[in-house]
Amino acid sequence: MSALLHTFAANLELNTPTSERWVVQSERLSEPNHGRIYLELAEGDHAEAMRGMMLLNALLPS
Repeated sequence: MSALLHTFAANLELNTPTSERWVVQSERLSEPNHGRIYLELAEGDHAEAMRGMMLLNALLPS
């Protein structure tokens, strides 16, 4: 699970536009085979959140 989370996080990092300043985070949860990937936004405004969601939706499996 950790390797999978790191792989997805690295893919997000590599595909993040250079103009964005968010930080990609991953966390393995206590339940077996559960984890999450999220973005810590630099500005925290709606526009940045929407750009981040577009990237997450484009790159992560459903």
